Amino acid sequence: MERTALEYGTGKHRASFQYLSRINDERGTREVYERLGDSSVDVHVYGIPDWTPPPEYELTIHGGWGQEFRDSWFVVFVPDTPSAPHTALLAIEDEPNTWDAFWTYDPDTVREINRYIEREL
Repeated sequence: MERTALEYGTGKHRASFQYLSRINDERGTREVYERLGDSSVDVHVYGIPDWTPPPEYELTIHGGWGQEFRDSWFVVFVPDTPSAPHTALLAIEDEPNTWDAFWTYDPDTVREINRYIEREL
C-alpha cells in the first residue's frame, strides 16, 4: 500500500503501528515513511506515542493509548483521483498474536474505513 501511495504521489495514506517507535525501529519501514513524508501524499500515522518522528519526516502524528490504538493495525490509501486504486488492510487483535484481518480494494469500503479512522482516531 505504501508503494501504491508513492506511485500515485497524491492522496491520503493512514497507517497504524501500535507503537510509533516501530516506524524508527524497522529500517525498511523508516525508509519508506521518510520517502512518503517527502512526497505530496498526506501521510498520517497512528500509535502509542512512545517516539516522535523528526520534523523532516513531514508526517501527521495521531497518538493515543486507547484500545483502538493498541489492538488494531491498518494501512489505508485513498488517492485524490477516484479512478486510481484504493487499498486498505484492517486487522484487529482478538487475543495476543491472533489477528482477524481483511484486505480490500473496493473504493467504497476503503473510503468508509478512512472516514472512520479520520473521525474516531
